[in-house]
Amino acid sequence: MELLELFSQEAPAILEDMIEEFAPSLEALRDQIGDLNYYETPEVLPNGDIIIRRKPDAPEPKLIKPEPPKEQIEL
Repeated sequence: MELLELFSQEAPAILEDMIEEFAPSLEALRDQIGDLNYYETPEVLPNGDIIIRRKPDAPEPKLIKPEPPKEQIEL
């Protein structure tokens, strides 16, 4: 079986697993960021840092506090 054929058969299952795994994190990020129209075009600095500024007329972002871990691990 060729690699491309194998990949085309397995890709849907792999993508489904990835979507299921990353969906909660992406939803939380979307909730914090809000509308992308509130942001300027990203700017890459000479040192490689990327800055994405909120537009001056954008409403204040709603900040979401992270949930504490459900289970404590004793060390």
